[in-house]
Amino acid sequence: MEQEAAPARDRVAWTPAKRDPINLRRSRQVRMLRVALPVLVVVLLGVIALWPQFRPRQIETAQEERRRSEMVNTRFTGMDRSSRPYTITSDSAAQAMDGSGIVEMNHPVAEISLANGRWIAVKAVHGRYDQNTGKIDLDGAVELFHDEGYRFLTEKAHVDFNEGVVWGDQPVEGHGPKGEIRALGFRVTDKGENTVFTGPSKLTLRMADRPPS
Repeated sequence: MEQEAAPARDRVAWTPAKRDPINLRRSRQVRMLRVALPVLVVVLLGVIALWPQFRPRQIETAQEERRRSEMVNTRFTGMDRSSRPYTITSDSAAQAMDGSGIVEMNHPVAEISLANGRWIAVKAVHGRYDQNTGKIDLDGAVELFHDEGYRFLTEKAHVDFNEGVVWGDQPVEGHGPKGEIRALGFRVTDKGENTVFTGPSKLTLRMADRPPS
C-alpha cells in the first residue's frame, strides 16, 4: 500500500535569520566596555592612592631648588688660625640657603699660603666646601701643586685650611725636581713643611747633576 507524500508545508527547510551588522557591532562594543571600564577604574584608583607619595617629592624638589643659590666664577677668601690667607675659586657653585654653609663647586681651585712664604694649590673636578669648618673635600682628577716644583695626581683629597693640612687616601703619583713617587696615600702637614706618603710606596730619585771637572 503506497504511503501518501507529506504536505509541502511540512517539508519547509529552516534557514537561520541574518543578524543585523549594526547590532553585531554594538554588541561587541558593549562587551569591550564591560571589560575596559573595570580596568580603567582600577587604574584610576591606583593613581589616586599613589599620588600623595609623588606630590611631596615634587614639592620637596622645588623647595630644594629655591633653597640653593647658584653662582658662577665664584671666589671665596679666608684666613687660617695663623692669619695666613687662602682662596677658593670655581667655575660655578651652588650654596645651600639653610645656613649649613655647604657650597657645591665645579672645578674648584684652592690656594694655600704656607708659613715660609710658599704656597700650595689644589684643583679638582668637584668640591664640597664647608664654610663653617674651613674644610673642602675634592674628588675627580685631583692635582696638587707645590711652588717648589712638585705635582701630585690622585682621585680624592681633603683640605683643612685652619690646620694647613692636605691629605688623601687614594693612590697617588707625583714628580718633582728630586724624582718621582707612587704611593697609596699622602699627607702634607706642618703648614706644608712635611709631606708623608703612606702605604707601599715607590720612590725614584734623580741623580744630581755632577759639577764640571
